[in-house]
Amino acid sequence: MGKSKALDSGYRTVLDMDSTEIQVYGEQEESAYNGHFELTCFHPLLLFSRDGDCLAAKLRSGNVHSADGWEELLLPEIERQQKLGKEAAFRADAAFAKPEIYEALESRGVKYAIRIPANENRERDVAELLPRPVGRPSQKPTMWHKGFLYKVASWTTARQVVAKVEHHAGGFCSRALGLS
Repeated sequence: MGKSKALDSGYRTVLDMDSTEIQVYGEQEESAYNGHFELTCFHPLLLFSRDGDCLAAKLRSGNVHSADGWEELLLPEIERQQKLGKEAAFRADAAFAKPEIYEALESRGVKYAIRIPANENRERDVAELLPRPVGRPSQKPTMWHKGFLYKVASWTTARQVVAKVEHHAGGFCSRALGLS
């Protein structure tokens, strides 16, 4: 999504959502242990513009899922942007790869790029890109992309996915984005 800068204009805005951890010491009210971060923390949810301006934030207990409460922050901002006559686009990491988020965005005409967690089925869809190229490894990573329709059991419809496979001197890295 490095080209999102070109998408943000007077007619379109790009919204980024993420969570973070704020470690606490002592026993602050609503703080909780988070096994993923392995610490006691708050786990706020943040919504940013493409320029990095924080548009909305919600302080949450440390033991909630990264995407909990997404609709309270995201949907009002989409509505606000659309009332201003702007087309909204959304991007997020794999914590937000949830059917209810896809459906909410699609029903509002919002384009999105959300990373999809890796799994065996998706790896099979890009199997031809996984073998290391023959010959001496390049000093620079080599990169391939493949677009395809993809559907998992929890989705009501197939969605466009773009997979990216990078080969580095030490191995490869495969990632996929769900796109609307």
